[in-house]
Amino acid sequence: MLGSGVLALAAKRTLALLRLRQVTPHAGPWRVLLSLIIVFIAAYVATAVVVLLGWHEAVVALIGVLFLGGGIFVYLAARASFRTMQALVKSSMTQRQVGDMLEALSHAVLLVDDRGVVRTVNRKLCELTGQPASALVGKSIMQAVGLENPFATSAVKSSIDMPHTHEHELRRRDGAVVPVAVAIVPAHRGFVCVLTDIREDRMRRRQLDDAVRIAEEILRARNEFMALVATELRDPLNQLSRASRALADAPPEADVAAMARKIGVAGEQLERVVQSVLDIGRLGGSAEGAKVFYPAALLREAAEALSAQAARAGAVVRHYVEQGVPTTFFGREAQIRQILGLLGQNAIARAPGGEIRIAVEPVPGDKSSHQLLFSVRDTGYPLTDTTADLDFDPLTSGARSQGGRLDLAICRLLVLSLGGRMSAGNTTGNTATVFFTVVGGAAPTSQQATLVNQPGETQAVASMSGGGWKSSFEASARLARLALPDAEAEAEPERRTGSVLVVDDSPTSRELLAHQLRQAGNTVEVAGTASEALDLVWQQEFDVILLDVLLPDSDGIAVLEELREKGALERLSVLMISAVEETSSVAACIERGAEDFLPKPVSPAILRARLGACLEKKFLRDKARHHLVQLAAEGRRANDLLRVLLPDPIADELQSTGAIAPRRLDNVAVVFADIVGFTAYCDRHSPEEVLISLQDLFTRFEELALEFGVQKIKTIGDSFMGAAGLFTADDERPALRCVKFGRAILAASAELSTHWNLRIGIHVGPVVGGVVGTRQYIFDIWGDTVNTAQRVEQNARVGQVCVSEAARRQVEPDYKTESIGRCEIKGKGETELFVVVGGAN
Repeated sequence: MLGSGVLALAAKRTLALLRLRQVTPHAGPWRVLLSLIIVFIAAYVATAVVVLLGWHEAVVALIGVLFLGGGIFVYLAARASFRTMQALVKSSMTQRQVGDMLEALSHAVLLVDDRGVVRTVNRKLCELTGQPASALVGKSIMQAVGLENPFATSAVKSSIDMPHTHEHELRRRDGAVVPVAVAIVPAHRGFVCVLTDIREDRMRRRQLDDAVRIAEEILRARNEFMALVATELRDPLNQLSRASRALADAPPEADVAAMARKIGVAGEQLERVVQSVLDIGRLGGSAEGAKVFYPAALLREAAEALSAQAARAGAVVRHYVEQGVPTTFFGREAQIRQILGLLGQNAIARAPGGEIRIAVEPVPGDKSSHQLLFSVRDTGYPLTDTTADLDFDPLTSGARSQGGRLDLAICRLLVLSLGGRMSAGNTTGNTATVFFTVVGGAAPTSQQATLVNQPGETQAVASMSGGGWKSSFEASARLARLALPDAEAEAEPERRTGSVLVVDDSPTSRELLAHQLRQAGNTVEVAGTASEALDLVWQQEFDVILLDVLLPDSDGIAVLEELREKGALERLSVLMISAVEETSSVAACIERGAEDFLPKPVSPAILRARLGACLEKKFLRDKARHHLVQLAAEGRRANDLLRVLLPDPIADELQSTGAIAPRRLDNVAVVFADIVGFTAYCDRHSPEEVLISLQDLFTRFEELALEFGVQKIKTIGDSFMGAAGLFTADDERPALRCVKFGRAILAASAELSTHWNLRIGIHVGPVVGGVVGTRQYIFDIWGDTVNTAQRVEQNARVGQVCVSEAARRQVEPDYKTESIGRCEIKGKGETELFVVVGGAN
C-alpha cells in the first residue's frame, strides 16, 4: 500500500508536467510513463488482494510482471529525462542569444506573447521608459508602455495586417511624454514591438518647416524688391530721358543751362535711387530680422553651446576668428547661429572623440566687408569625391543618418535665404569641412532707407535699423560723441538761390515776376489774395515774400502785422511792391518790418539787386544763428566731456575758479578690486572678446559705485580703484559703503558669462587728491592709505571682501568680520587682516 501511495504522488507530478505543454519538450515519453505508473498502482493493488486470498501461483506471476514493468519504467524515465534536459539546455542558450541581440539594438524592443504579456525587454526600452526591466516584464503591454494588444483587435489579428505601424505618446516614469514610432511584427505565439524615439525627428521637421518658411519669405521679399526697383527707377529714368530729348531738340536760342540743370537733378535722383537699391538688395531684398552683432562673440557662444554635446561624445570644440574679420557686422544673427549649431551637431556625429573647428574669416577677394565666410571642420572620415564637389548636395554630404541629412538640408535653405552659398570639401589633413557665406554689411542709417521719388518727395522703402541694438563699446562711443562735433550740426547753411512767394492781385504782374525769378534759378510760388498768401507761409518755408501793398481782401500792412505777431519775420524777408502814389503806405510797411520796396513797373535789374540783398541778409542771419547753436552745442559737449574725465565737484571747481586746488582728506576709504586669472583668460581669447568682457564688467562696477556712493578713480589694467568719503565731509564711515560696494560687485561678476573671481581689499585713512601733469588730465589720490589698500587686496582671499583693522572698526557692527591672520604688508610689516562674513546685521 505504501508503494501505491508513492506511485500516486509520482503520477500527480507527471500530470502537472504534461499540463505545461507549451514549455515541456518531448511530452510523448512522459505520457507513456504516466500510463505505466497507473498500471503499477493497479498491479500493487492486485498483488495485495491475491496475497490475502492465498493464491500463491498468481502472486509469483504478478511479481514477475512487476519486475519486468519496473525495468521498462526505469529505462523510459531515464530516456525521457535525458531528452527533456537536452531540449531545455538548448532552449536556454537560444534565449540568451536573443537577449544579447536585443541589447545590441539601438531601438527599444519588447517581446510579447499572444495574451499581451511582456516577456522580454532590452536596455534601450528601460532607458526610454525610465523603469527597470523587472518593473516591465510580466505586465501587460498596456501597463508597460500604454499600447493596446494588437491580437485583441480582430482587424490586426492576421499576419496580413502586420507589420502594424503608428505613432504613440509614451509616458515615462517621471511623467514626461516621449513621442515614439511603434512597429509591431508577428512572431511565434506572440509578437515583437519596436519603439523608436522620434523627438529629434520632430524637432528637425519643425526646423525644416521654419527654414522653408524663411526661404519663402525671402523669395517673396525679393519679388517685392524687384517690383520696387522697377517702380522707383521708372520715374527718374523717364525724367532723364525726357530732359535729354529736350536738350537734343532745343533751338539755339533756348536756355540750355536750365535744361542741363534738370538733367543734373534727374541724374542725382537716379544715383540716390540706385544707391538705396544696392543697400537694400545686399540683404536679399529684406532687412527684417537683421541687426548689428559681433562675429567673434557669436562664434564663441556657438562653440560654448556645442561643448556639452561634444563632451558626451568625447570630442572637443574650438573656435577661431581670422584676421580681417570686422568687429561688428550687420546681418541675420539668429539664422547664422542656427546654421552653426546644426553643422556643429553634424560634425560631432561624424567625429566622436575628435576635434571640431569653427572659424570665420573674410571672403577672399571681397574688399567691401559685406560678406563673411564661416567654416565647420571635423576630424572624422573624409568626404568622397562626389560629396566634396563645390555644388554641395546636403543629401550626399557625408551625413550618415537621415537626421544629419535633414540638418544639412535645413542649413542649405537658411544659407540661401541669407543670400550666401554652401559648399563642402576636404582640407589640409584630409579633414572634412563645410563652408558657407553670409551677406550683410555695415548698419545703414535711416536716410539710406528712403528712395527719392520726385523733387521734395520721398518714399519710405525699408527700415534698416539694428532693432534696439546697443553697442558694447558704449564708453568709447560716448567719448567719440563728446570729442567730435555732430556732422549735421557742423554743416553751415550754404549760399543758394531763394524760395520766393509773389503776392499780387494782378495775374499779369504775378506771372511776369514769377518768370523773372525762375529764370534766376529761384523757386517760386504765387498768390493772388492775402489769405492765400498766409496759408502758403504757414505750410511752406520761404526766404523772401514780394508783397503788394493793395490786395483784394486786405492790404500789405495787415499781412505784415500778422507775420510779425507770429514770428515769421525772423525767418524770412518781405519786399513791398508799390506804385508811386502809395509811398506813405510803403513807409508804414517798412516800419513794421519790411526790408525794402520795389516800384511798379518792376525793373528786372532792380529786382535782382534787391532780392540779392535780401537773400544775403537772410544767409548772414542763418549763419549767425547757426554759429550760436554751434557754440551752445560746443559748450554742452565741453561740459559733458569734462564731467566724463573728472568728478562733478572737481569739474565745478575748475569751471568756477579756473584751477583745481590740491586737498588733504583725513577719512577716505579706498577700495581695490582685481580679476583673478586675467592673464590666462587673455591668452585664450581674442582682444575683441577681452575688451567686450571688460566693458561689461567695469560698466556694472560703475553702476554699483554710483548706487553706493563710491567715486571711481581709475582702472589699472584689470584692476578697479575707487574711493568713498572724498567729497562728503560728514561721512564718518566711508569704509561701510566700500564694503557694500565690494559685496555687490562680487555678486555682479558671478552673474556675467565670464564668471570672473575677484580679490577685494579696503583700507581707510588720509589721502591727498588733485590733478597733476599738463596733458591728459585725471583726478587721482595718493598717500599711504592708497598703497595699503592695494597691499590688502593682494593678500585678500578670492571671492571675499578683505579689510584692514582701521576699516574693520568702521564696518562693525553692521557686518561681522573674521581674522585671516597676520600678513606681511610691504612697508608696514606684519598686519592683521580681516574678511567680511555673513550678511548685514
